[in-house]
Amino acid sequence: MSEFPVKLRSGEPVSVGEIPNPLAFAHFISTTPLFSEAGALLVVENEVDRSLIATALKTFQKDTAIMEWKGEQIQLATAASFSGILVADMITMDTDRLPSPTSFKREQLRLAPNDFFSLSDLKTLLIDHGYERDKSANMPKAWAARGDVLDLFIDEPLRIQFDGDRIESISSFDLGTGAVVKTCDSIIIPPLNMNGQSTLLDHIPDTRPLAVFHLPQIETTHPQLLVHALRIPDGWNAGYGQTASYHSRAEEIKKDITGHTLFIFGQKKSAAIDLVGPNVHFTQWRLPAQGFTHAASLTMVLTDQSLGLTKKEKQKKASAVQQAMLKTLTPGDYVVHMYHGIAKFQGTTVMHVNKMDRDYFVLEYAGNDKIYIPVELAERIDAYVGDPEPKLNRLSEASWNEAVMKVKKQALEMARELLDLYARRSVSRAPQILPHDDEKAFNAACKYKLTPDQKTALADIGTNLSSEEPMDRLLCGDVGFGKTEVALRAAYRAVLNGYQVALMAPTTILVQQHFDTFAERLKHFDVRVGQLSRFKTVKEQKEVIEKLRAGEIDIVVGTHRLLSRDVHFKRLGLIVIDEEQRFGVRAKEGLKKLRMNAHILSMTATPIPRTLHLSLSGVRDVSTILTPPNERKAVKTVIQPLTDQLVRQAIEEEIARGGQSYYLYNRVQSIQARARSLQILLPKARIGIAHGQLKPADLASVMHDFDVGDFDVLLATTIIENGLDIPTANTLIVENASMFGLSELYQLKGRVGRSDTQGYAYFLYKEAAIEGETKERFLALQSAEQLGSGFDLAMKDMEIRGIGNILGKKQHGHAVKIGLHLYVRLLQQAVQEIEGEEVEIERDIPIDLPLEARIPEELLPEETERILLYQQLASIRIRKELIKKKEKYLIEKRFGSSEMHPSIAGLFDLLEIKLLASRSSLLSIDTQYPNISNRITSPVITLHSEKPFIHIPEEWEEIQSRTQEGYKIRASIAELGEQWPTRLKLILESLDSQ
Repeated sequence: MSEFPVKLRSGEPVSVGEIPNPLAFAHFISTTPLFSEAGALLVVENEVDRSLIATALKTFQKDTAIMEWKGEQIQLATAASFSGILVADMITMDTDRLPSPTSFKREQLRLAPNDFFSLSDLKTLLIDHGYERDKSANMPKAWAARGDVLDLFIDEPLRIQFDGDRIESISSFDLGTGAVVKTCDSIIIPPLNMNGQSTLLDHIPDTRPLAVFHLPQIETTHPQLLVHALRIPDGWNAGYGQTASYHSRAEEIKKDITGHTLFIFGQKKSAAIDLVGPNVHFTQWRLPAQGFTHAASLTMVLTDQSLGLTKKEKQKKASAVQQAMLKTLTPGDYVVHMYHGIAKFQGTTVMHVNKMDRDYFVLEYAGNDKIYIPVELAERIDAYVGDPEPKLNRLSEASWNEAVMKVKKQALEMARELLDLYARRSVSRAPQILPHDDEKAFNAACKYKLTPDQKTALADIGTNLSSEEPMDRLLCGDVGFGKTEVALRAAYRAVLNGYQVALMAPTTILVQQHFDTFAERLKHFDVRVGQLSRFKTVKEQKEVIEKLRAGEIDIVVGTHRLLSRDVHFKRLGLIVIDEEQRFGVRAKEGLKKLRMNAHILSMTATPIPRTLHLSLSGVRDVSTILTPPNERKAVKTVIQPLTDQLVRQAIEEEIARGGQSYYLYNRVQSIQARARSLQILLPKARIGIAHGQLKPADLASVMHDFDVGDFDVLLATTIIENGLDIPTANTLIVENASMFGLSELYQLKGRVGRSDTQGYAYFLYKEAAIEGETKERFLALQSAEQLGSGFDLAMKDMEIRGIGNILGKKQHGHAVKIGLHLYVRLLQQAVQEIEGEEVEIERDIPIDLPLEARIPEELLPEETERILLYQQLASIRIRKELIKKKEKYLIEKRFGSSEMHPSIAGLFDLLEIKLLASRSSLLSIDTQYPNISNRITSPVITLHSEKPFIHIPEEWEEIQSRTQEGYKIRASIAELGEQWPTRLKLILESLDSQ
């Protein structure tokens, strides 16, 4: 324990320095009797610090009562009289609108055994005070009564036993077993529905000290201690320091922790124990945090970040994102080199260097300047996505570096916003939704067999649902690839766990479709499905809302109407959002509030919504469904001028095979006239009309009639764009297709070919000739014939239209300057930096080795395929992943042989050496080749390092140099032997571990 040297007085704040982070602050409080024994109010900046400090206090000071103030009125009576340590945050306190202490105390009810108070009076008071009646009191603010017993959940579940009008006993009980935990001498029942202008400080006795962490002085009469991160000159300093970043170096960690009491806060207990040994106090914590050392108490606290346990996971996620965004480069494409800027890609070329063939990427800059990039450095080149016609950079200008630095600064601001959102959600609590035995019967009844990608996505979702941390997962899958099937199973699991599910869709048509699907699939499993949209009358909507509030609907499907103020859920556990990017700003603000305490699953067919940067920066989880359902056939695309003959032929052929057709005509004012002309063209066809201006009942009727086959053709506006799943409708005709965007056309194309029947999509235009962006869109559609092209097409759409619609106005200008891919890289680095991790700098280490490292044309003749493979391999940032890829190619015989071609083996060796070198103290790897003047017979490799080499094998020779700083060793290929690449890797591994 440390005695605080100064007495705290009202109106005389005292400062203390050298308490750098929340964990150090918690330790300081727990070892200072003034706070740990007498109790105190700790005020911190935000909810994340509040949660971390409360968690840490429970670890450091197990005997002291700790309470988190979350701004809820139900906590107020307890908080006002709390004698332990109360932890609050300034954000919540600023938004508190609490009743005055006098009025709040007046409305409180204190009950004790033997008090005379009738059960009926208590029920009335609870309703008046804002408590909610339920079947059981299994959540805060709920109460339930049966016979002479009333259960009430305030801070904990309480049971009040009555004997007539007298209270016989009061006890807390276990929710799981119903067993009594302890008897209570008395309880206070606070009101929940009072308003006012007071804050928490008005309710806390003014004699209780405040410890204000990294914030300015608070205007209050309470005595205050102001805690600072930095040392205070000539002041009182606590003597805490930040821990080093160990990067998983076990020997260094064990040396530093010797003689210390060690605590670890993190997610990876087994990995931490592997590094530090078993003598550790481990506390589960899932958000980034910095550790500390305290010499006076010989205490050290480490975290996943300081140990280096989060880096590999982030590298893997970042690598997966980069791989997903790779686009096949073709000559003429705009590209970005991270060091040189925007150029035009001119393809690859082969150069014969030192008697070996080497492949290079050719980039052309302004002024016809060209540079040649070795293929092993392909990760430095990305397809440029931004402005359709970007300005090429000049190689000699400094403007590129200036642009990158400006964007780096902006990316840091963006990263702070993203991480704040993520962190606030992460300290919130969502219900735990666990696997249930009854799922087996439902799964067995499903006629669809899950694809491998669906199974993986469902497993990832299940892991998220079983955690108290609110899920925020984006499920990407092409149109008709089974996203709804995954969501349906997740929703059923939530219902089996006793929670409600809300499914939001952007259009009433899609809502109707989802409602029909869920109601049909779940009708034999005792699941109550409701619908809330303008298809329902006002009376029907009120009925659904009342049932939601009472818990009589398990799954509700609706539009943004679900976000209205009059909609309340009894036990909301999961929100499924279909095509989130199609909702407006106001709807998204409403969703933000719901996100805090419920699991969210967002679905999209084009995985480039406005929230893309959340996923790309590693903050949001993503699952992708890339494999099509069995028997699914790619839709055939026809792009031609509009003629009556083509329309008649397409529809008559569909009718002849017993199918139906969509005809998209996007002008409501003349749609009736178009229906008449189509009827003349197709006299025997039954034609229905659907558009958004129809009365809800009429629109629902038309859609139903088309669904059951009463119409051959549905003449409709873009109201059919999302969600319609009619297996017999397999021909789509879009009139004036040139008026639509690429993503819209792709979505529309997904309305047909959703079963094992061949689908046809006719995109017809009236122009004499198509050119410009329209031509590019049609060409992109034509090239996207294969199933699962949604991601590629979305990237192409960004190239054509720019990225303003993706990142928003604020980020658009910055990203256009450097391209989306590099922007994403900088954003990922900014996230790492803010989380306190050391950002791995892309080290430009010159490597020249006598390796023929390339993919020979005879093994892979198509240049675009070779380019993409070079990009994929060079963008792998984790050595184990690279080795796995090499082994996979050997097993699969990717290049037609059980033995890897020497040039390809050389490519893998060079990429592995490059990864090792980038993480070491190496400055360069040079090779001297035999020639007439040097008289050597074998190439000599020289390693130049800024740190000395340790344990140098005998075949390597140290070189003393007076002119150059650093350390050098060299060896000839002849001395190293045939396996020289492997022996070189061993030297680099030793440098990496130093």
